[in-house]
Amino acid sequence: NPSNSQLFTCNPGAGYSTNSGDCNDNNADIHPGATEICNGFDDNCNNQVDEGNVCCPAGGILYVKANATGLNNGISWAIAFTSLQSALASPCPGITQIWVAAGTYYPDEGAGQTDNDRNASFVMKNGVAIFGGFPNTGNPSMTDRNWANNPTILSGDIGTVGDNSDNSYRVINNDGNGLNNTAIL
Repeated sequence: NPSNSQLFTCNPGAGYSTNSGDCNDNNADIHPGATEICNGFDDNCNNQVDEGNVCCPAGGILYVKANATGLNNGISWAIAFTSLQSALASPCPGITQIWVAAGTYYPDEGAGQTDNDRNASFVMKNGVAIFGGFPNTGNPSMTDRNWANNPTILSGDIGTVGDNSDNSYRVINNDGNGLNNTAIL
């Protein structure tokens, strides 16, 4: 009270923060200055979730599976991206491969795309190989890859099924993006 000449202080006790910037009073590991980890939370209270490269895989492979659950950050089959666009848009450095499980993938899904955008296309990246044909269950490895038994389809049928008048103009569009022979599909 500014009109009162007496000064009062109190100690809030253990478990309480004197920092009003603490964004989660229910979790002691989440606080300003905490190390950001890949967990779907804003660990360091800077209004960004899993920023930087904390959700990047160590092995250079991103995973895509249409029915994956969890964080969907692509670092394993269990928490794979659900769209190929999201994997292609990943800011992770050192990605050399994208493994895609059996399923149908559309260029207007994921990574900020707008549904039914006929201009949306998959755009490949130099130095990145996209491999389809992985089973849609378990933790398949490259030896489990079989594109005949596990078809991975990149489809431009983004509108009404069977109506060609609302399909993507191009499913894959690498025109003018400087693509070279280090990009593999």
